[in-house]
Amino acid sequence: MSYNRFLKKKVEIRLAKIIIEELKEVEENKLRIDKEIEGLEARIAEERECLEYEEWDTIEKRIEPIKKELAEMKKIQKIAEERLLEIRKKKLTEAKEKEKSYLKDIFAALVMDDKEFEYQLYLVNQSDSISCSRISSLTGAFESADDDLVETNRVEKEYGLLKPKSFILLEEDTKNWLDMTIWYVLDIYLEGKKRTVSFSFRYPHGTGEKLPVLEKVGHKIELK
Repeated sequence: MSYNRFLKKKVEIRLAKIIIEELKEVEENKLRIDKEIEGLEARIAEERECLEYEEWDTIEKRIEPIKKELAEMKKIQKIAEERLLEIRKKKLTEAKEKEKSYLKDIFAALVMDDKEFEYQLYLVNQSDSISCSRISSLTGAFESADDDLVETNRVEKEYGLLKPKSFILLEEDTKNWLDMTIWYVLDIYLEGKKRTVSFSFRYPHGTGEKLPVLEKVGHKIELK
């Protein structure tokens, strides 16, 4: 890992800790505010129950400061709730971005072998540091014919470790299969967490490009 990448990782960890600490602080403050509001409402109820009806004006004067305090506390409560929602949205956004960053360096690659009239499908990891501990797949193919949908059997497969700067062969077959739409659903295990992605392909157009890590000319397929 380069020094710049190391520093970036340290900054990401520090920012994550700050967000978690702020979320905890706001949640604790909101709980305290909720309890104070509950206490103020209880005091108002007690004051009204304790005095006689003919003393109603007196009751209202006595509880007026409490009502004002209650109104202020409810304003603070609203601010705390808005801040809590804002932090949670930020955490969710960052989690989604982190999810994308994990998978941005992993892609499927379709390589055509004209000599053998075959194709090979690979899963490529061009990351410098991310390892996939396990990969499982569900795959099949379909084609429409005479307004009917023809579908093949679905097949489940298991693959082992996908190291940084490496690739695995998902399948190879004759090009005839590429007249159908072939689809994949992959469960990729990264840092102990399962991430589910999918993609589909059929006979490609053009010659493709030289793909990183694989060092072959092929067609890059984005995981979704």
